[in-house]
Amino acid sequence: MHSYVDWLRETYLCDEKSFVQGLSDTFKKYRTEVTSELSERCSNFHTRVPDTLAHLMIGFDFLLAFLNAKEEIGVQDMENYKSSFRNIIVTSSVRNSSIVESENYSYQFCDKMKSLLDSGRCSVNFIGSDCDMNRKGFIGFEDDNYYYLIMNAALSEVVKLSKEMGESFSIGKNSLIQQLVDDGIMVVKGKRNTTTVRVTDDRQMSVAVLDKSKMFPDMEEAKNS
Repeated sequence: MHSYVDWLRETYLCDEKSFVQGLSDTFKKYRTEVTSELSERCSNFHTRVPDTLAHLMIGFDFLLAFLNAKEEIGVQDMENYKSSFRNIIVTSSVRNSSIVESENYSYQFCDKMKSLLDSGRCSVNFIGSDCDMNRKGFIGFEDDNYYYLIMNAALSEVVKLSKEMGESFSIGKNSLIQQLVDDGIMVVKGKRNTTTVRVTDDRQMSVAVLDKSKMFPDMEEAKNS
């Protein structure tokens, strides 16, 4: 490790500005390539996966360059190892996408929301209507593209359904909201995670705005096909 760190310093850090710019350019290049490949090979992957894979690829590039400089491997070995490594990490990410999705609270929340709404156990009003908002199971509003959820009510129903199914849904509201934001499911403006909208002619409410196409991508694809 000492030899590797010395080699990095001697090889790259004599021009720090150029080194930093090169890292940035390579990272963006790898991230774009990996994003494209993952999009072709699986329907859903976490938005941070391409960043992670790009960082791993850069680190492996440095290791291969070090081994080549020490005459442990040749140039063709470098290309072969680089190609194999990329295939391994991308394939692993594709295989893990379904596992990540099932373990991800965002997708669990969306899946259970669909069950609650489809079964009629929970309901929403079309935004702007004057329908009863005090009925049992009422959790928010909708229009053609978004759900405007009262998160305390929606989360409470999801937690109850999870318990009935013998499952745990132990994430707190704020953490769930942040995960929904990170996964691109919840729409936010500025620093606030909730949005104040006019739900009836004379009433405004602070709600969580969820994109239907991101909540239920399979349904969106079927609708557009």
